[in-house]
Amino acid sequence: MWWSSLYDLSSEPEPALIVTGRRLDGESPDLRFYGTINAMADDIGEAMLTGVEFPSLGCWEVRGEYKKSSLTFVVWIAP
Repeated sequence: MWWSSLYDLSSEPEPALIVTGRRLDGESPDLRFYGTINAMADDIGEAMLTGVEFPSLGCWEVRGEYKKSSLTFVVWIAP
């Protein structure tokens, strides 16, 4: 789930969020991004829901971009 104060479900039922990712500690194909749909949660209200797939274990940098804003974080994918 991704949240932005700029997101309005009524005007954008299919959010324009783009998620990318790359492995930092070795070779691997890029993260697979499966698009975005709208969502609703009691605690945060309108949100964006997406699916991603990490093609290998390891240390990954993930970046989300939405309406000229971005968020980047690093995550360790382990078995």
